[in-house]
Amino acid sequence: MRRKIKKQKAKKETRDYGFNNQCIHDRMQNNRANRKKGLKSVIGIPVGGRILESISIEYAVVCNRGLLRDINQDNFWCANTFLDQENEGLEDAISGRTAISTHPVFLVFDGLGGEVSGELAAWVSASTFNSIEAERFDKDSQKFLIEAFDIMNEKVNDYAISNRINHMGSTAAALLFEENTISVCNIGDSKVFQYCNGVLSQLSEDHVSSFITGEKSYLLQYLGISRDEFHIEPYCNAYEYSKGDRFLLCTDGLSDMISDSIISSALAEAETPVGAVHSLQEEVIKAGGKDNFTILVCDVIGV
Repeated sequence: MRRKIKKQKAKKETRDYGFNNQCIHDRMQNNRANRKKGLKSVIGIPVGGRILESISIEYAVVCNRGLLRDINQDNFWCANTFLDQENEGLEDAISGRTAISTHPVFLVFDGLGGEVSGELAAWVSASTFNSIEAERFDKDSQKFLIEAFDIMNEKVNDYAISNRINHMGSTAAALLFEENTISVCNIGDSKVFQYCNGVLSQLSEDHVSSFITGEKSYLLQYLGISRDEFHIEPYCNAYEYSKGDRFLLCTDGLSDMISDSIISSALAEAETPVGAVHSLQEEVIKAGGKDNFTILVCDVIGV
């Protein structure tokens, strides 16, 4: 990822929780049903709600160097798996299925290609998360994710200091499933999307400066910002979900190369997460594959 870095504190922005009208309508119907059962819930940030029984998450991930880059600076964390610090991406998709009771969590990372050792920053972030991921069962999900991002940020800084690297950084986007809700957390411009009832909605929040025509926008936040500069503020929020929902996590090697309409069509047409990541990968390569890219798709299915 080639990216100019603007070292300044991120500005507060109005947050769009990403639900389309049909999803909101469905959530409202669920909320009314919940109230009849004596349960409480609200659109966007649930207070409580139905327990989704017999639910599992089917997932698939691809990580590709692209057509122009000499090295791969992306990484991911999926089912206790992540890439080594020096890698050329995945030869094929990793896929599987896990029960919702395992509270599965998925992450993508994009090392900053404009910085020294972007691939190391992404690897440090992924390996650090691997060492702390089991703690999610002992804490509130959003609190766990915020703390995990703080720890990853600290470890990237510590690695840079220990190895006399002037500066290194990585974006990150995370999606954690529980019985009633999902929690989304991100920093930088790696994204989390929800595909619901034919509409694609971005659930994450980009930490970038205003776009200037002809130039790539600056990252305002990322993992690797020194604690002496300012304390990072990852975006984190909780949402309801339903059977049949499909979620996409991706680095900007995908989102910068193809339009939302192409992403939406690929997610709509693919029957499985493996089919979806392969279809999206083909679209990125067809568009030129100028950057590394990671694509991770999760389906909420009944069993």
